This record gives sequence, C-alpha cells and structure tokens, in this order.
Amino acid sequence: MKTIRFSKAVRALAVLLAVALALGCLPALAAEESGAVLTFSDAGVAETVSGSGYSISGTTLTVSAAGTYTVTGSCGEGNIVVKKGTTGVTLILSELDLTCSSTAPLTCNKNTGVTLQIEGAVTLTDAEDPANEDSADEALAEAFEGAAIKVKSGGSLTITGGGTLTADGSKCKNGVKGGAEATVTVDMDGALVIKAANNGLASDGSVVVKAGTLDITAGNEGVKSEPDEDDTASAGTVTVFGGELSIEAASDGIQAANAVNIVGGTFTIHAQSDGIQSNGTLTVTDGAFDITTLNGYQSSGFNADTMSCKGLKASESDEDAEESDCLILITGGVFTLNTADDAVHSDGSIQITGGSFDIWTGDDGVHADADLTLGSEAGLERDPYITVHASYEGLEAGNLYILGGKYHVTASDDGINAAGGSSNGTDPGGGWGNHFRPGGPGGPGGGGSGGDYSIQISGGLVYVNADGDGLDSNGALTLTGGEIEVWGQSNADNEPLDSDGTLTIQGATVFAAGARGMGYPNPSGGQSSVMYTKSISAGSLLTVTNGSSPVFQTNAPKSAQFAFYSSPSLSGGSISAGSGSVSCSCSAWAHQWDEGAVTTEATTEAAGVLTYTCAVCGATERQTIPTLAEAAEEEPEEPETDEGYSVKILVPEHCTVLVYNTQDVSGAPDAAITADSDNATVLSRNSDTGAPDSSGDGQVNFVVKPEEGCEVEDVTVTGSYKNLKLISEGVYRVTKITAGDVVITVTVKQTETEPVVTEVRSLDREGTAVTAALACGEEGVTAWCAAYSAEGRLLSLDPKELAANAVTTLSFTVPEDAATVTIFLLDGDFTSLCDSKTI
Repeated sequence: MKTIRFSKAVRALAVLLAVALALGCLPALAAEESGAVLTFSDAGVAETVSGSGYSISGTTLTVSAAGTYTVTGSCGEGNIVVKKGTTGVTLILSELDLTCSSTAPLTCNKNTGVTLQIEGAVTLTDAEDPANEDSADEALAEAFEGAAIKVKSGGSLTITGGGTLTADGSKCKNGVKGGAEATVTVDMDGALVIKAANNGLASDGSVVVKAGTLDITAGNEGVKSEPDEDDTASAGTVTVFGGELSIEAASDGIQAANAVNIVGGTFTIHAQSDGIQSNGTLTVTDGAFDITTLNGYQSSGFNADTMSCKGLKASESDEDAEESDCLILITGGVFTLNTADDAVHSDGSIQITGGSFDIWTGDDGVHADADLTLGSEAGLERDPYITVHASYEGLEAGNLYILGGKYHVTASDDGINAAGGSSNGTDPGGGWGNHFRPGGPGGPGGGGSGGDYSIQISGGLVYVNADGDGLDSNGALTLTGGEIEVWGQSNADNEPLDSDGTLTIQGATVFAAGARGMGYPNPSGGQSSVMYTKSISAGSLLTVTNGSSPVFQTNAPKSAQFAFYSSPSLSGGSISAGSGSVSCSCSAWAHQWDEGAVTTEATTEAAGVLTYTCAVCGATERQTIPTLAEAAEEEPEEPETDEGYSVKILVPEHCTVLVYNTQDVSGAPDAAITADSDNATVLSRNSDTGAPDSSGDGQVNFVVKPEEGCEVEDVTVTGSYKNLKLISEGVYRVTKITAGDVVITVTVKQTETEPVVTEVRSLDREGTAVTAALACGEEGVTAWCAAYSAEGRLLSLDPKELAANAVTTLSFTVPEDAATVTIFLLDGDFTSLCDSKTI
C-alpha cells in the first residue's frame, strides 16, 4: 500500500476525510430528488428516507398524493399501487426487483397520472395464476390484473429514464396493459424489455413510443391498441415517433383498431401473422423496417384461406363491408419485407410517394383492393424506389397509377396487374387489348371494353420480369410517360402488355418482349414503334437504333418470341439481337450505383437531396430527404393528457445550461445540464404556468453559462419550432415547439490563452445548491465540497475530479442546515492543498 505524507496545510482536512470515510459519507448515496426513499424486502417496505403521500401495508406500497417517490430493493411478493385519481406522481424505480402472484406488481388505478423513471436494472414480474381471471372466488378474480404493469381506465403512464425495465408477464398474461381511454407512453434513454404470454405493450386508449430501446416477446400481439367492442371513446391508436423496436410475436407485431402512425424509429419484427396492421389507416413518414412474417416468402404451411401473414396491412374490420375506407400512406422510410403473404396490403387504397423497399413475398408485393398510387409528379427519380425480388404478382390494384419513382418487379405470375380483390391463382389473360378475357380476379368476364380497372403510367422508371403477363389490365392500359421495360412469359398465352380495354402508348418509352400467343401489339396513340419478330435467346444483347444511332440496349433475362419498342423520339429504326453486355449509357437498369451522398442538406423549411452516382458512366439519380419539419406537419395529435414535447439539449464541456420552466429566469433553475448529465431532455412548457405544453405554443427558456475563460460560440436549434430568441446576454428562448424532435445545440470556445492556474475562481450558494468555477492546470486534482454545521461538525463531503488545463463549473448539493461550505482543491496524492474557498 502506498504511504501518503500529508503537509501541515491539509492535516486537518485529512482527519475530516478519515471520519467521513469511516461513517460511510463518501460518496453520498441519497437521491438528489426530493421525497421519500422506500426499500422493498421480503419482510416489508422500509422508509430509508421518510416522507408523506403514501402508506405501507406489509409488502404493499400505496401512493395517494402527487410527488416524487424513489423505490428500490427486492421482494418476492410485493406490489405498488397508485390510488385512483392521483396525478402528478413520479416513481423513481432504482435497482428494483418486484414479483407478485396475487395482483400486478405495479397498478395505476383509474384516472391516475404517473411517470416511471427507471434507474439501473428494474424487473417487475407478474406471477399471477391465469386461472384467477375467471375464478369463482370473487376476491381472486377482483384482484387479478394480468400484467406486470396495469394502467386502468383513463390513466396515463409515461416510462422514462436511462435504466433497463423488464416487464415480465410471460407466466400470466400481458407485459404492460392500459384500459379504456388510457395512454401508455415510452420515452426512454434506456431500455424496455417485455415478455408476455399474451400482449406485450398494449392499451385500449393509445400507445405512444417516443424514444428508447424496446425488446418485446409476445404470445399474441407485440404492440397493440384495440378497445372492446362497446368502447367507443378510446382512440385505439399506436403512434411511434422514434426508438428501436425489436418484436417477436406469435400473432401481429403491431396492431391497432383505428390507426397506426409511424413518424420514425427502427423496427425489427418477426410475426407469425401480420407485421404491422391497422383496421383503419396506416401512415409512415420515416423509419427503418425489417419485417418477416411466418418464415418468410418461402414459408411452408401458409394457408391463404385461413391465415394472414402480411407485412404492412390496412384491413377492414367489418368483413361484410362492400368497400373499405382503409388507407396506407407512406411518404418515406427504408423497408425490408420478407413475407409469406402480401408485403404491403390494403383493403382500400395505398399511396406511396417516398421510401425504399426491398420485397420478397409469397403473394403480392404491393396490393390494394381499390387504388394504388405510386410516386408523385414532382418526385425525384427514386421517390419511391421499390424492388420486388420475388412475388406471385408484383404490384396489383383495382386501379394502378404510377406517376414517378423507380420499380423493379420480379413475379411468378403477372408483374403489374389491375384487377379487383386478391389474386393467388392462374390468370389466362388476353393480349394487347384486342382479345376477350375469360374471367379473372377482377370479376366475371373482365369486360372486353375495359371494365372498372386500369393501369396508368405517366412517369417513373419501370422494369418487369414476369412469368405471366408483364403489365396486365382488366381494363385500359395507358402509358403516357416514363421509361418501361417489360419481359413477359416466354412461351404461352401470356403477353408482356395485356389489356382488356384499350392499349394506349403516347409519351412513354416502352420496350416489351415475350410470347406471341395472343398476337402482336397494335397500340393506339400514333407513336412510332419498331418490332423484332424472331426468337430471342436468354442472354442475348438486344439493341434498338433510331436511324443508325443506338438508343436502347438490354440483355434478355429469358428467351422470347418477339420484342417491341416505342418512344416519342423514335423516327425510324430497328431492333437487332446479338452478343455482348449492355452499355449502362443505353439502359437505366445497367448502372452500378454507389451508396449515395447528401448533395443538399434538409432544413426545417426545405427538403434535402440524396444523390446516387453510377461508377461506370457517372449518371446520377436522386432521392428526397424529408424536411426536418415535415414529420411535425404530418404528426398525429398528441394524446389528450398534455405531457409536453421532449426537447434535447446538447451541452459541451466547460459550460452549464440552466433551464427554467417559465419566462422568468430568476431564482433557482428547474434543471442544470452539463456535458456529462445523464439526461439532457426537458419538456416544452407554458410560458406563464410552467406546465407541460404540447399545444404548439410551448417554450424552452434557458441560460447558457460558460466557464470562466470561455464564451458562447453558437446556439442552434433543429426540429419543429418557430423562433430562437436571444433575450439578453446568455438568456435564450425557443418558441412555439410543435413536435418532439427539437434539439438545442450549444457550442463554446475558450478565450483564455494564459496557462491555467489551479484555483477556486468563484463559489456561490443558493439554498442546497452550490456552484463553483474551478481552474485546473495539472492532472490528478480533485475538488472536495465539505459542508459544516454551525458547531463545525462535518455534514457532507463530495469529491469530483477536475479536467486538466481547463476551467470547469461544478454543481454540488449540500444539506439545508449547512452553516458553511468549503471547496478544497487537492493534488492526486493528497500531499498538497492547491487552493480553497469558503462561503
């Protein structure tokens, strides 16, 4: 052991340190939050720090008043209850392990408002007997809650904190369960682990995920909001703003009765039924999705008559409804979908204007019973970009509109199909708009005049490789824009371009090849075309010339009986077959794209651009990056219980940000954030009352205090807000916050160039809060904050290390009855006192 020789100057302090260590005062263990500290054990609940607003009966803790309560310990048969109607409750669960077999480990009764702050490892285990739910013993049935965390009707629960909460309902029923009109919100820096025999994270009212790492294993739905049939007041919605969700579900991954709204987040879902399903609307603004249903697109044992294993699904709950109002609206995101059933499916309509999709499916890639609209007239080349790697039919709807975007479709039957209802059987088809159709999924006879179905392509880049018809419309087939390459079946009655109504080509560039069992094309529109009527071998290089100049090349992916080409710029030419590889300058599908680079940054007002470049020829394609405010514009309304929007404040070294709940920034701050703060998230608040405010008028008021020798370099804000105002020197205000995506970033710079001298530069105290500006010019210096009573008795001792060659502002908390406070700066060996100051 190292021997330390103390100088006379610090000999008295050494005595005090020894006493403090012997008494266990270093470091202080009490939580900084006010209120009781309650410790569970199998013997009961002990008041480590006593308070009010609660009662203890054996191993049951009942909270009956607003306040902050810290709960820790371990108990094999204990539970926490928040009394009916009690709001403003914060439960700090710290290193807690609680199991209960008679009721839920945590119950938030009717109309309660509770925030769970998770610190360290917290486990709540529901060990109830599932048979108790329907027990003839009324007491057992009445006490049954069937969840590790139960939130009763009208309640509001928000789960926060940086620890890990495990809600274990695997032996009974649910993980987290909310009743009618209850809201369950997850807004964590840490992790939520849920194990459930039935549903994982569920609430009849609404489920909201703002942030956190969620790992859910469920014997039924993973995340769910589905009110009872007689409950017309509950929202029945699931909303996800962010976070990382990993879901393993024996039924649906995410399911809601009325709406699923996804603004962002990362999703890894393996579901035995549907991946994400809504009985109303399903909207996706952004996010990353990896969804597998059943065992993927090659699943054995899938029965389309009795099972639904779709990726993204909007399904009509009324099976007798003649038509559906269900809608899927996707404006962005990255999707990997591997599904036994349709990858994207709506009983009503689908609109996809952005996002990147990689799809493997045992049925349809994208299917809408009504209308399917892809891309937008103002979209960029990859808005959206859909690749269907494997499917039965690639894109299918009653009416299908392609306005822009990029699509690469591989199908074992029809590539793009306009027909009513779902298809999973053969479709004998007609050819080139000139032949009667003997009936298909679109209805009896198909209506040789075109019926009610249509395919209309007015823009975009479309490639189809189908073993049935390439483009198959049970009505009109109209091609007025875009670049289209279609390969149909090689030798049969299916055609690359198949229409029961009229086939119109006017304004589009079209290449089509396949069998000729139904004859050659005879499109209307008057646009010039050329034909190749000889057999084509797989791998052949087909070249289209306009005059003597090649204008299009492609390598045949399969054999064919003829090829057809039409373009607005074609004035004459021919198609020839030979050997070789296609030049990427002549085929948009031969480019070798890089991973893309941001060429225009997105702002709150303007969208950005991600540009992809071909490594061979330098060609480019672009994809939209949504504006930073776009998510806020499309965000669903927050729950009725106003919890404010989360605002993150990023603070550098050598600086402290003091946050005030109202515009009056005098007095003690409501939060002090430094670079090493565990949680730098605050709420938007009403400027007068200080209450959380998500009305769109909420503010964040803060003061930036650089350390001595530093100054503010910049304060920037991103996200959904109106103004950043500099009220006075160091005092800032962010106004009209409209979404929880606001990030405030503070940067400072050092102005002091002189060597830093180790010293206490300032020492201030307000009540129990002590702030010291400390300069440190050498390594290994420790600051000690010692608080003494009026009699000179040591009350507390708090050490903190200092960074070398820097000026640091440190905050300490001292007892209320401290008469004096001294800051000592000691070197690494405690052999010299560098400086001290007393107040």
